Amino acid sequence: MVAIKADLNRWVGIVKPIIFVASSMDLILEQPTWFLLLCLCLGVVYSTLLYRKSLRKDRQNKPFIQWVLAVLRTVVVSALAILVLNPLLKYVETTLEKPVVFVYTDQSQSMVLGGDSAYAVNQLPGDVDQLEKTLTDKFDVIRIDPSAQEQTYSKTNTDLSAPFREIRRLYDTRNVAGLVMVSDGIYNVGVNPSFETQKSNFPIYTVPVGDSTIYQDVSVYNAKANAVTFLGNMFPIEVVVNADKANGQSVELSIWQNGIKLDKKVIVVKGNRFTISHTFFLEAKATGSQVYTVSVSGLPEELNVGNNARLVYTDVLDVKQRILVAAHAPHPDVALLRKVISSNDQYELDVQIGFFDKLEANKYDLVITHQLPVNAYESNLMQSVKELKMPLLYILGTQTNMGLLNRLDLGIEINGNRRNFNQGLAKVNADFALFDLDDGLKQFMQNAPPLTIPFGEFKIPVTANVLAYQRIGSVETSMPLLSFTNNSGYRVGVCSGEGLWRWQYQDYEQNESFENIQQLIRKSIQYLALKDDKRKFKVYTSGKSYFENDKISFTGEVYNDSYEFTEEANVELTLSHVDGTQYTYTLVPQQGAYRYSVGALPVGSYSFNATAQYNGELFKESGSFVVKAVQVESQTLTANYGLMRQMAKESGGAYYSKEEWSDLAEVLMALPNASSVVKENSRYRDLISQKWLFFLIVGLLCVEWFARRWLGGY
Repeated sequence: MVAIKADLNRWVGIVKPIIFVASSMDLILEQPTWFLLLCLCLGVVYSTLLYRKSLRKDRQNKPFIQWVLAVLRTVVVSALAILVLNPLLKYVETTLEKPVVFVYTDQSQSMVLGGDSAYAVNQLPGDVDQLEKTLTDKFDVIRIDPSAQEQTYSKTNTDLSAPFREIRRLYDTRNVAGLVMVSDGIYNVGVNPSFETQKSNFPIYTVPVGDSTIYQDVSVYNAKANAVTFLGNMFPIEVVVNADKANGQSVELSIWQNGIKLDKKVIVVKGNRFTISHTFFLEAKATGSQVYTVSVSGLPEELNVGNNARLVYTDVLDVKQRILVAAHAPHPDVALLRKVISSNDQYELDVQIGFFDKLEANKYDLVITHQLPVNAYESNLMQSVKELKMPLLYILGTQTNMGLLNRLDLGIEINGNRRNFNQGLAKVNADFALFDLDDGLKQFMQNAPPLTIPFGEFKIPVTANVLAYQRIGSVETSMPLLSFTNNSGYRVGVCSGEGLWRWQYQDYEQNESFENIQQLIRKSIQYLALKDDKRKFKVYTSGKSYFENDKISFTGEVYNDSYEFTEEANVELTLSHVDGTQYTYTLVPQQGAYRYSVGALPVGSYSFNATAQYNGELFKESGSFVVKAVQVESQTLTANYGLMRQMAKESGGAYYSKEEWSDLAEVLMALPNASSVVKENSRYRDLISQKWLFFLIVGLLCVEWFARRWLGGY
């Protein structure tokens, strides 16, 4: 390959953050250079043959013009011949990059809630701006958070590890001279930032802001409740209270709802650093999103009262799903099902063994049978389940009568000798998609003990979704071990063998927990018990609870009689806050749904009522959700200078007080790695693809043609 360099070096000026020094263009050929001489010779020969007679004829009149036209034809033919060689143009751009200094200024609320807020509000912005002006001539100064220039201090949480992740993600190829971090050292989201300093290859220069003095304080450090509880149940609210420098003093911890005190406890503080936990037990008396306030009385010399209360949220449901477990005889598998289902407050369990109540429509949301049917009596029970279209999960076993089972036509048929059985292992189907399975659960199923499975040929509908196939020894089969089918609107699951109780012992032996087997049973039950939603109008949000800085959007769906989505409806929604404030919105059709984003909302409980008018009909929907306050910034206001020193020391940087900005600037300007870097960027283009060359060749041919016409050459 031969490169012919064109003398096209040129200065193109300075553009921040990179100084462009020069650019050049090279012509690259894959053939030897003397091929260019052949192309030139071809042009000369062609032009000579074309203009030989004209030059002799016009020797006395206008020989100069004829020679010019001959040269034009030589250039055109030579250029076309060179293009046949498919040459490349190489553009080389040489750039000079300044080293980078990043500046991160903590914009969280704790910066102005503490005792040193005056400096953060009035003087800190000017100090940071002056540092940037001082460094600009030598460095490319980049602020990690551009909004920090406004100094609003409005962020509701602090993640001091975020700047390091952003530098690695966006500026990994730049020459980083250092990071200047201005913060109070208080973080409440993400990992400990000192872990990030160990991964960084640049020094960190910290400037602490805030008051590091520990004052007398009592706070509700944490308060939590179950996300979901059920009407009429007693549910716990766990509270953690912290106290500093309040030894011997008494405070009252109380819980409120709608201005009514529900319970209280007097706490006596023991020690200067004191922590205690307490659990309130309340009765769920109303459905929907419920908000409770946990508060602790203040201390005489307490400065920060913003952490004396916390809001707790729970969603109270009125209906539990009822599940029937019907078994031929007592069995460890039945005990396992009882244990897993009973541990979830969302389910109400009924276990019947040997004798069964008469089934009624809508009495159960799911029926689980174990080793049924063994006889005609049990076959009648399963026939009733089928006729009532109740979701069904049946577990086969050594007592199951295959003839009776096949006659029920429940979605599986087994042809074989009922007295013979296989020991079948699980082979997880990678294409199963009805619900998600953790990788750990999949691995557990692959290594779980075998189930006792009837021997024979298994037939299932082509619409069945197989979660796991049978593996007999080392032979993988296409016969199902665990499968699910949707039979005309109701769902059926089949476990082809008994012995799930062995899986729980294997789970505990491997993981010291029953999480894998419980997850498998829970997800199977959730899928089977889920009712198909055939409403013509639906309106919903993405969740039941949000934080005050979350953006909230509504999504609606309207269907015609054929259950096809339609965009012809008029959808209105009224949103009501617990204080009586109302908002009205119109949802518009976008991307297969009716949508509207209301953005962030004030803290509190909300209910919404939506209507849809379509084809002369009026549909109504309602719902509720809650917006939670983000209270983490007021929990701790004591600046963590120790963390700031640790980050600086571990990274090879330095720690400066807020009075030493000029010293920091001098150190940065003298950094040994603060030199600019020269980089070259090469781009390749086919010469034949250059438009300017096409127009040049066409232009030369046109000039030659018109000149020859004028001279009478045509």
